Amino acid sequence: MAVSDNGLGKPDVVGSNAKSGLGTNLVQALTRQLDAVVDIVSGMHGTVVSVTHATFEAKAHGTNRLLPG
Repeated sequence: MAVSDNGLGKPDVVGSNAKSGLGTNLVQALTRQLDAVVDIVSGMHGTVVSVTHATFEAKAHGTNRLLPG
């Protein structure tokens, strides 16, 4: 899954001054729970956030379960 925008991108802040917002923290926590990988690429023409490696299989009664990648 990938989500992108065409904004100014994320600021280049490294080290102890780097701060993540609530949305970034939530995405990272959920990808850890799903044993997935989140990639964030940001530049002058926007940001792309992609989550990969999670595979789902439909179960009875419309629920889903995580399958190992």
